[in-house]
Amino acid sequence: MRQNLLNVSRNLAILFIFAAAVLFVMNLPILYLELQQTCETCTMTIKIKDELSSIGWNSNGYGLYLLLLSLSFTLGTVVLGGLILKKRPNDPMALLVSVTFSMVGLTLTIADPFYIAFPTLIFLAKGVSFIATMLFGVMICYFPNFRTSPRWCHFLALALFFVEIIRNFYSAELETLFWTDILHQTEWLILLAMGVTQIYRYRRLSTTSQKQQTKLPVFAFLIAVLLIIVSVQFPNNNLWGNFLSQTLYFTAISLIPISFFLAIIRYRLWAIDPLINRTILYVILTAVLLGIYSGVIFVLSSAFQVESSTFISLIGTIIVAVLVQPLHKKLHMIINRLMYGDRQDPYAALVRLGNRLEATSSPELVLDAIVTSVRDALKLPYVSLVWPSGEIASESGTPIQESKRIDILYQGERVAELCFEFRDKEEEWVKADRQIIKDLTRQAGAAIHAVRLTQELQRSRGNLVTAREDERRRLRRDLHDGLGPEIAAFSFRVEAARNLLKNNPDQANEILLALQKEIRNAVDLIRRLVHNLRPPVLDEYGLGEAVAELVRANRRVDLDIKLEIPFPLPILNAAVEVAAYRIVQEGLANVIRHAHASKVSIMLIHEEQKLIVTIEDDGVGLPPIRKPGVGLNSMRERAEELRGIFIIGGCAEGGTSIRVEIPNQNGGKCDVVITGSTC
Repeated sequence: MRQNLLNVSRNLAILFIFAAAVLFVMNLPILYLELQQTCETCTMTIKIKDELSSIGWNSNGYGLYLLLLSLSFTLGTVVLGGLILKKRPNDPMALLVSVTFSMVGLTLTIADPFYIAFPTLIFLAKGVSFIATMLFGVMICYFPNFRTSPRWCHFLALALFFVEIIRNFYSAELETLFWTDILHQTEWLILLAMGVTQIYRYRRLSTTSQKQQTKLPVFAFLIAVLLIIVSVQFPNNNLWGNFLSQTLYFTAISLIPISFFLAIIRYRLWAIDPLINRTILYVILTAVLLGIYSGVIFVLSSAFQVESSTFISLIGTIIVAVLVQPLHKKLHMIINRLMYGDRQDPYAALVRLGNRLEATSSPELVLDAIVTSVRDALKLPYVSLVWPSGEIASESGTPIQESKRIDILYQGERVAELCFEFRDKEEEWVKADRQIIKDLTRQAGAAIHAVRLTQELQRSRGNLVTAREDERRRLRRDLHDGLGPEIAAFSFRVEAARNLLKNNPDQANEILLALQKEIRNAVDLIRRLVHNLRPPVLDEYGLGEAVAELVRANRRVDLDIKLEIPFPLPILNAAVEVAAYRIVQEGLANVIRHAHASKVSIMLIHEEQKLIVTIEDDGVGLPPIRKPGVGLNSMRERAEELRGIFIIGGCAEGGTSIRVEIPNQNGGKCDVVITGSTC
């Protein structure tokens, strides 16, 4: 279906171009004669003819020059249209651009003299001109594809349709209501608005590839509008004004088909940004210098009451000459900043980053400030910070393509990863960009590290609060469900024994004996509760003897448990002692329940300000696919909450090996030494 529609469109395009070519050939003699005519309203005025005669030029030669300008534009548009169609035969947009420029070039000079010479062809000529203008408007609205256009493009196309219908087919009937100039100006305003849609699309709707493709036409459109505005400022009633005006006009309109040709065929091979940069720079610089020169001339002329003076002109020229270099430097810096960010001034990027970090008040804003500073410094479409875990910490912009990644280091440790995208996929990763990214990430590393420590501290505080509340809930449950009912029952037993004491002392004695046993059970329950909070043996004998007691309590006939403490243990932090004791306790329980081992070795050693606990057995080892249970998770959490390391794996000779390293910054006297003991 799509191919059939394309074939029909291609055949219609050939028909339209053929009709326009026939009209163009028929119009050539009429155009040449028109350019040779001399009158006050003609292109060749009497004044222009006299000026040509005064310098020895022939008016026919000047008319031929104007004809060659028109022929060059027409032939150029037809050739470019043919090349576009040849290079992109199956592209609907290429077909539209090819037909549009071919027909616009062929019908540009068809006007009233042609209608007078060939009255029978008026309808055909105006119909072809109408089609050419409508195609031109549609091309401007919907380039480079027919999908990513703002909705108001449809209304502009509809407005252009009605204006062209009135201007080409009903201008005579509505001459009393609509002036020809108003219709002509309305047509130009609509076409200008259509050109603005390309700028809007470039800024808001286009993808990176589409921006690269439309960048050159948008730039050419702006330059063409500027040149046309300049061309109409020259007086057409004298030779040099007419010469410059006609030359600038045809040069301006020639830029548009050339830019579209390059945008379709070779847009990836042209770096347009430097050209845009220099053009904007010198246009603004010229305008500013002209304004300064005119202002100086006006002020001095008013002050000295003279209309023109060589001295005043000289003063104005000197002022302009003095200001041109500093203005050029300042404007160049501003335009570079707007287009490229801080590539040319890394120090400014660092200062801006420092100011933003200083003004932030929360960790989240610090990360946002870093991302925004990097994006502004290089004018990037997307920048993000990613934690080592892969979680996005902060981002700015919308990701479109594959991102480049660079590590952010602090004291040799990777604290985060910076991901970013260039504006164009083909944009080079140049040395200046590398340097400014390196400088920014070096400064941001310390801030990101501080943010991460702050977040870890907040998480640790949350975990502590959660653990405290869980422990309180457990104690409440144990006291309420266990100890509470037993103590409440004591009073009832005592009351019952008291009632039976006089009448039945033997039964009262039995009640008291049972009560004595229940009291012992309650005492044991209290001891268990206290032991669960912190084993008393740790406070009485230290970690070494506490683990030895734990080993003795778990001795079995079929299990040889060996405890080694090669060097004296210093006095440890209370949290380190409890964590190590519970890890050994859980490790032994796992060996007894699951390992089916005959030997288990436990080693405690303190070196380099850390306690190392090793548990090895010769049991069945770890399964190929394992899911950590509650016991292993509890051991890992106890180690990691003290910034320790928990490692579990298989032994070389079979069995399981657990190694735990827990930092301990507290030194002191020795605790106990147990070497090679077997319990």
